[in-house]
Amino acid sequence: MLKTGGGAARRSEARRGKAEASRDEAERKREDAEEGRNAVFQRHIEAEGTRLIAEEGRITGETQRREAEE
Repeated sequence: MLKTGGGAARRSEARRGKAEASRDEAERKREDAEEGRNAVFQRHIEAEGTRLIAEEGRITGETQRREAEE
């Protein structure tokens, strides 16, 4: 008696389902990583802005000190 191959079709469908779930999970991980990189970059930009403001204040203070000494 010949088998109809129904089991093979179900296994193939299960493999496709697992592959799709794996692709979905990989995409979610990529999106999470991208969000993390964006957050780190934003913190870097904010820290750089703070650093520049402090540097401008230091330069202004030095300039005022020199002018007062003259």
